[in-house]
Amino acid sequence: MRKRTIAAVLVLACLTVSCEEGKVLFEDHFTGNLDAYFLEGQGKVSITNDGMLCIETKTPTVLWIKKEFPGDVRIDFDAMTPDKKARAILMFLAKGAKGESIFTWKRKGDYHEYAMDEKMVLYTIGMLRGFTKGVSNFRKLGARTKPEWKMLALGRRGEVSKKERKRINADFQKGTIMNGALDGCELGKVQHITCIKKGAKIKYFADGKLVHDITDDGAFGGKPLEGGFIGFRNFGKGTKVFYDNIVVRVSGRPM
Repeated sequence: MRKRTIAAVLVLACLTVSCEEGKVLFEDHFTGNLDAYFLEGQGKVSITNDGMLCIETKTPTVLWIKKEFPGDVRIDFDAMTPDKKARAILMFLAKGAKGESIFTWKRKGDYHEYAMDEKMVLYTIGMLRGFTKGVSNFRKLGARTKPEWKMLALGRRGEVSKKERKRINADFQKGTIMNGALDGCELGKVQHITCIKKGAKIKYFADGKLVHDITDDGAFGGKPLEGGFIGFRNFGKGTKVFYDNIVVRVSGRPM
């Protein structure tokens, strides 16, 4: 990933998305170490020779920034994968259901640990989906969990019939997806991501294109999430996703 190319993408994004933002809370261009991060799952993280974060997946893997952020934030970063089977999710404003730090209990990176076990609340956005012809789903998780959704968790799927699993999964999708849209991502192409939350408003851009425009009106599990951690979930066994130029700011004027 050439820094000059990324800079041009960032300028384009700033022309499309207002750059009137507050102070920088976190910034990493991967010229040093990875001490600011916490890894869940059996993945591997490294910094490439040309200064990019590389996350390799053996099992589903989440890389969290250890710092806790306020509720109104702007998140910018670049992402790319050369692997057709790779999948990625931005996880943000994650916090324990009672307001505690997410690092007070252990997880393995399995999806149900974040979506169905009632310990965590968070927003998630599917990334790098365009080349799969898949949809980028915007979800609010953990705020309105139903007991039957736990039946989809690993190790319990055999407790219900295939028909019942299908019904429960459809109910889970309906109860967690706030919006679905195409993100335009191309395989092997660097995509600049911008996610801005201000109050109940959340906007998500891919290369300056508005993908999600959400108002969290409380219909999905109560009031908007306020404060928490940011993470990058990657899955697709044996695949790699590359990240660069992560910058988190206090979000600027109301959207």
